[in-house]
Amino acid sequence: MLRFGAFHAAHFQAHAPFFRAIVSLPEPPHEDAENDVLRSDEDVEDDEELQMSEEAIAFLAASAARRKALREERHRLARLEGQQRKQTDAKKRRHAAEDKDKDERRLYGDAYDDVRKLERAVDDKFELLHKTLKPVLWPETPLCL
Repeated sequence: MLRFGAFHAAHFQAHAPFFRAIVSLPEPPHEDAENDVLRSDEDVEDDEELQMSEEAIAFLAASAARRKALREERHRLARLEGQQRKQTDAKKRRHAAEDKDKDERRLYGDAYDDVRKLERAVDDKFELLHKTLKPVLWPETPLCL
């Protein structure tokens, strides 16, 4: 006996375009039993309404409410995750700066303050020259390798 999973794997994958085409076919027009005249959906009068039971209506309302609640929960979790990520990134940056500071203090010892002042002076001078001279970044023309 061929199980559904095996049938699906054997037949649907091989004939997927055929099955997709069948699903997308338009509905055939309705037959009018009285006049043997074919009518399209547009010709059907508006007095034919879809009748739904109270249970079906309640089910659809509950389903819509559940989808809305799930959507709101996803948005709430996304906001919470974003806030947590920002806090984590700030902590990582703070710890990285503290670690760098500790390493430099250990490396330079008593001259730590003098080295930091020299580094700041060099950085400030570079930024000033970069703003005033506006150097062209290399390469000026794209590389065609």
